Amino acid sequence: MKFSEDTQSNHNNISRYEEGFVEIKGKQINTSVVISAEELIADWEPKKFSELSADHCKLLLAPKPDVIILGTGKKQQFPERDILKLFAQNQIGVEIMDTTAACRTFNVLLSEDRNVVAGLFMI
Repeated sequence: MKFSEDTQSNHNNISRYEEGFVEIKGKQINTSVVISAEELIADWEPKKFSELSADHCKLLLAPKPDVIILGTGKKQQFPERDILKLFAQNQIGVEIMDTTAACRTFNVLLSEDRNVVAGLFMI
């Protein structure tokens, strides 16, 4: 799915998502990724959503976002309670959705100048 490109900012907009990869600033990434307006961490350690742990999520918390988006792959899945507890303890909102919806939502929140971080899984 091709998204409209924001040509007026240097932010890490997601320009395209297809099952198995995401495109950011012309670069195709086919591994799990953490993305914010300013940072891009390709090859995030949990390769698939079922491997996600609270320790992995500390990387999502580091930039102190207002909201975290988890793109769980082809279908929506929910994390373990300890992960949700970690976000709640840090008073960070979290939205959990399939990766296609997560990409769209990330771009919308970014265009609103929201401090958003997304953890996206390709599988």
